[in-house]
Amino acid sequence: MAQNSTKPWEIDGEYKFGQAIKTPYFTFVIKATKDFGLNDTSYKIIHQSNKNSFIDGFIRPNLNVAQISKQASIVKITFEDAIPQRGVDIVNNLVKVYFAQKLDYQREEVEKKLKFVNDQLTITHDNLSKSQLEIKDFKQSNTVATIPNSASTLLNAMVDIDTQLQQANMKLSVLEGLIRQMKTGNGINFVSIDVLGAPNSSINNIITALQQKNAARTALLAEYTPKHPDVIEISEEISALEVSLRGSIKSLYNSVQKQKNDLETTKKSYEYSLGGMPSSELGLMNLSRNFEVNQKMYSYLLEKKAEFEIMNAATISKNRILDNAIVYPQPIKPKRSLIMMVGFILGLILGLFVAFIKEFFNNKIITPEDIERITDIPMYGVVPENTQEETAFIESLNMIRTNMEFISSESNSKVIMISSNIPEEGKTTISANLARTLAKGNKKVVLLDLDMRKSKLLREFSNLNVKDGSSSLLVGKVALDDVIIHAGENLDVIFAGKIPPNPSELLLSSNVEKIVNELKNSYDYVIIDTAPIGLVTDTMILLKKHIHDLFLVVVRSEFTDKSLLVNFNKMTHKHHLHSVGLILNGVKISQGNYYGYGYGYGYGTNEKIK
Repeated sequence: MAQNSTKPWEIDGEYKFGQAIKTPYFTFVIKATKDFGLNDTSYKIIHQSNKNSFIDGFIRPNLNVAQISKQASIVKITFEDAIPQRGVDIVNNLVKVYFAQKLDYQREEVEKKLKFVNDQLTITHDNLSKSQLEIKDFKQSNTVATIPNSASTLLNAMVDIDTQLQQANMKLSVLEGLIRQMKTGNGINFVSIDVLGAPNSSINNIITALQQKNAARTALLAEYTPKHPDVIEISEEISALEVSLRGSIKSLYNSVQKQKNDLETTKKSYEYSLGGMPSSELGLMNLSRNFEVNQKMYSYLLEKKAEFEIMNAATISKNRILDNAIVYPQPIKPKRSLIMMVGFILGLILGLFVAFIKEFFNNKIITPEDIERITDIPMYGVVPENTQEETAFIESLNMIRTNMEFISSESNSKVIMISSNIPEEGKTTISANLARTLAKGNKKVVLLDLDMRKSKLLREFSNLNVKDGSSSLLVGKVALDDVIIHAGENLDVIFAGKIPPNPSELLLSSNVEKIVNELKNSYDYVIIDTAPIGLVTDTMILLKKHIHDLFLVVVRSEFTDKSLLVNFNKMTHKHHLHSVGLILNGVKISQGNYYGYGYGYGYGTNEKIK
């Protein structure tokens, strides 16, 4: 494309509609409307250098943005213009550009994370292939074929150390990238720290705030000079955030560096222990260790890639246009009585239309009927919000307890596993309160926390003092009696304890079956709180052990996407999962009903809860 300019402020060239046209002074895009027709007519576009007069004199006085009510998250935008269609075009395009920009920002963040993981995957895959060939060549050149049993334990320990070292190096690489960008002043565009599987909410929050402040400052500079009070104020806020970010990054960097140094010290002590091994066995052991480390890192990165791909696919705009801008049928000035009448009628129609559109495009599960339209998995109960009628909340748990009494079990004790598709659906709250309900029914109950990635069970029993938990129990550091905590009459709890570096490997251990069988000998019910099945493999590992009599998945009303339940339904058929049930949680009570399903869903009563 050629561009000829007779003057610095003039542009003479050929461009496509929608293409960004950049100049030394500003960037703009020209888009064709549906009514635009190509002809020989020439158009001249005039850019006003005094933007303030255009915005303050025309846009701002005529534009009005207001929230419909404090309870509704709906914004109404109106624009008054002597040329009606121009006003409609301004509002519609203003909203579209805003939505597109917000969505681009969201996707850009996820794509940065994916790029980082994909780059690491390529490197790790090459290392994995190389280490595999090295083992093959070594075995062909040497008589030794296997690693002695005496060295296997040490090999596994060194593999774990090397894996943690690689992860620490990745963390340091991300932090060093942030530090470089802070020094060069190019802005914070590096991948978020949570791509490493070690989220730091403080740093991520500061980075997000910085990006928002920088974007706001850029918008202000499009209207004002750097000496304007608003620009000075936001610049000072940016400087304060940058100071805070430097301190947080430095603190985290030092922490990770210390962890790396400790790991390297431990690694050297292990390598010293191998000094007496024959060179051939030592060589095979080192090659095997390198292969297993690369294999673990590759699996870890694949898991992160899948996580971010799901996140990217699920990235949608949080905003929605309920109705495009329209032109009032009559002039709004100066006929005040007509304005009031038309406004009332349009408001009523718009309200009904908004309600219809909201219901039509809703992709959340709200009522039991929504679940029945997706899956034939039986429902064991409907639980209202526990912030509402306490009696209804308790009775809903009693209903679930009654339904569970019909579960068949090979022993007198019943094992109930409880999970959800994603976090924040209320699985832990349901687990804790269901355990309390069973205990009040004169049943001996133990609540076992096997969500060892992001356990929240301790919040439900905040008055208890916990040292060790199921993570320490599974690795054999403590005995079963040492982690059982008495939480009330007929109720004991085993918390998750310290978060292990390898939750999935712990759950693969045969110790899980042994622990559950021991608990079944002492309790009528074993309630197991597990990690979200839609995000990690931990719960699927437990399901394949067939230790449960019932597997309950909690679905939260007005929170869980229907697509998640569709995927879970496919999973149950694919893996032939047995004894599966659903609980609809967080249903709002309206006039004594669960959205018209009646108190105690399934019994058809509309009796008001007292």
